[in-house]
Formats: sequence, structure tokens, C-alpha cells
Amino acid sequence: MKTANKIIMSGLAAFLMSCSNESTSPDVTGATTEPNASPTAQLTPQQIAVLAKSFYSLVDSSKGIPDSNHLDQVDFETYPFKVVLDQGFDYTNNSKDGRRTCEVVTFSEEYGKTRPGVIQALSYDARKYVSEQVLNDPKDASKFTKGGAATLIATKFIEVDGNSIIMQTVGNDFGKSYWGYGVSCSEYLDQFKQACTESNGLFRDFADGCRDLKLSVACASFAPEGASVDELKNSYIEDYKNSCVADSISYAPFDDENYVYEEPEQPVLNKDSVREAYTTYREWHYSLYTPEEYLSQFIPDSSDEYLDSVFKEFDFHNTTGEAYNVFPDAEGLDSYREEGVYRLPDSLVAVFFPTIASSPKGLQSSESVVYYMLVLKDVGVKGHMMTDISKDVINVVDIVKGGESCPEDTVAYYMAFLLKGSPEWKIAEKPVVRKTFVSPAWNCNDAESLERVKPHTEWTRRYGDIMPWPDLD
Repeated sequence: MKTANKIIMSGLAAFLMSCSNESTSPDVTGATTEPNASPTAQLTPQQIAVLAKSFYSLVDSSKGIPDSNHLDQVDFETYPFKVVLDQGFDYTNNSKDGRRTCEVVTFSEEYGKTRPGVIQALSYDARKYVSEQVLNDPKDASKFTKGGAATLIATKFIEVDGNSIIMQTVGNDFGKSYWGYGVSCSEYLDQFKQACTESNGLFRDFADGCRDLKLSVACASFAPEGASVDELKNSYIEDYKNSCVADSISYAPFDDENYVYEEPEQPVLNKDSVREAYTTYREWHYSLYTPEEYLSQFIPDSSDEYLDSVFKEFDFHNTTGEAYNVFPDAEGLDSYREEGVYRLPDSLVAVFFPTIASSPKGLQSSESVVYYMLVLKDVGVKGHMMTDISKDVINVVDIVKGGESCPEDTVAYYMAFLLKGSPEWKIAEKPVVRKTFVSPAWNCNDAESLERVKPHTEWTRRYGDIMPWPDLD
């Protein structure tokens, strides 16, 4: 069994092996059959409602209870902080050269409330103790994970409407992630989801899987009837400690006894070369046709109320994607001339998206970041905006001409969006949902608008404004 399996839900499984749980009550307490039964027991609607409500425990209560109609705007925190730590177990020395650390710490309070739990803090090349640094000051945690990777796995015990709930989370908001020796992000995610199902739990993904190689997931399940919090807590403590030891054993034969971690050297910058590079990038930066500028040609100057209604309906505030272009007329690209999502080699980014490829900063592909391309087919000249890539779907808005005298347009063409994510991002599984926006500023009755609007203009995302001229003196 992989280490990742051991550190997810085996604490509960170990407890259930030593207990007899034969609850068949249809109410919200416990599962409708034994949690370890096969096939997995079905949760009742009442049970699902209770488990769904338990996820609010992942929200900072000092900020108020979120509106259930706006959960997409809620900041669910899957790494515990603002906690009162009790005891800790450090397994740093189990890794021969100290590169890998594994800590198990317990807490009794979270957000000022009595809420017992256990945390397993995993890290590799992170230099300092993960749990202490992250839990005390998560905003400052990136300083110690530079060059390293870390993840917090937590199990906490909460009460919801009189029901005892086990909430398990995997979170990282401070740099690269690490899930144990030889365990990839997608492998860990699949195992976590499977373990949640086997515990008859309710799974939630608050990010987008392994899009950024940083998980933000949780599983809520009912505690076994008759199990005390102390018994469950002790079970998870022992399980986390055992997995720390097992992971250390996996590393032992591969660690370099002579390895010494060194902070990355800061490059010595030549002032003239920095100024030249800065000037070049600034000129390129402001010569772009951005998604905001692309969209503005389809929306006339109008009242704030009208613009707000348009942005709200089509969610244009969340326009996404790195670049947009119409499929180029070049040889050798037929294998991409089908609707779908493709992993795009760096060598072809310049073919499909020449503007972004000309950036002085260059492409940023690496082992953890690659480029994808979404290709969609259309009939008739339209504009296009990708408004959102959610956990479930890709949303695209097709912008069409207004007016009553538009001639029939039967020309077929393909458009392409450039996307960026990790090699383990499962974006190809997402369906595309398309909406239609009739542009008031692009009208078949207005010949000038037909000349003015450029629906097939290539655009490239511009992140923020250029910083002022650097002070190099």
C-alpha cells in the first residue's frame, strides 16, 4: 500500500476494525450501513445536508457565516491555523540528511473554539519546522519553503446539529506541495477521494484538483457510534506517527549523507542590462491587445447599471486564459484541428500565439508548469471570451452581432485559447459550456461598427501594471 493511502483515512479504519458498528438508523446519526461495508452505504438526504453544513467549519468564523448562495466567493481554509497546539512529535532525524521532515502535532482549539484535532506536517527541503511556522504565521510561511515543498494534512473533530463529524483536510497555501516519498499529486488526490468514499464521507475540492500542484480538499464523515473523541484522536495520532516512520524508511536508502542544503544564491545584477531588459519588457507590455481591450469593443459606453448587468450575467470579471487567437493557416497542424484540449509543446506556442511567445520574459514551462490549448469550432464570424475554468466546466461566451439585417454566414473556423497549468491537471475531462452575448456595439445595421470591431484579434493576458522604473542606484 502506498504511503499516501496510510496517511488519509486509515486512522478511522483502524478504529472501526476494533469496534462493532451496526447502525441502520435512517436519521442523520451514523451511516445507513456499516461504513466499511461493500458497496459503500448510501447517505440519506438528511445526512448529506449535515455533512455539507460541516464544511463551514473550514471558514474563519470571525468573518461571519457565508451566504449559501455565494459559496464560490467563500475562502475555505483547508490548512488549520489560529490553533492552540498541545503536543508534538518530530521525525526529522529519521531522514538521514535531514532533508525530509515529518511532524505530528495535536491541537485543542481553532479560531478560539474548542475543536480538537491532529495535524501531520510533511516537508522536504523546507529548512524549518512546518507546523510551527505555518500555523503561527501562514502569510510568512513562503520564506521557509523556498526551494522546498510542504503540505499540512489535518483531522479534526467537530459537532454539527448534535452529530459528531470527522473532518479531514489536505491543504497548502504557502508554496510547493509534498505528499510523501514517490507520491504524485494526482495519485494522492485519487487515493484521498477513494478513501473518502470508503468512509461513506462527502468529498469537496475547493481548488481545481492538481491544476497548480497544490491540493485544497476535504472529506467530512460521521464518527462511528460509541467512539469518543479521545479514542479517535489517539487512533489518528498513532497512524500519522507510523506513516512518518514508514516514509522515512522509504527515503533512507536514497538520501545523500553528505548533502547540505544551501539557500539559492541571489544573482548579481548588472544595472545597464536590467534597465535594458526592463525597457524592452515595458514596451512589449503596453503594446499588447489585452482581453479587457478585446472585450471593450463589443460593449458600448453605457450606464454603470447596464455594464454591471452584462458583467454579472456573463461573469466577464473572471476572464481567464493566457492568450487567444484564431487557428493559424499553417501546415502540419491538422492533428490539432479538432475540438478539445491539447497539451501544447513549447515549440508550437509561437505558432498559435506569436504575441505571447515574443515576450521578453519568455515562456515559463517547467516540470510543474506546462501549456494547454483549448480548440473550439464555430460557424460564422464571432468574438469569444473564456470567462471561467471552474472545477467542473470551462465557460466560454460567444459574442455575436446585433441588428436585423445580418447576412447568413456559413464559414467554419476554429479558435484557440492558451492555458497554463500543471502536467497533472485534468482539464481535458471538463466539458465546455457556451453562452451567447448579443453585442450592442457590433451591429449589422451599423457599417462603421463592422469595420471597427476586430473579433479575431489575438490578445494576451497582461498581469497588472508595470512597476515604476527600478531604483538601481
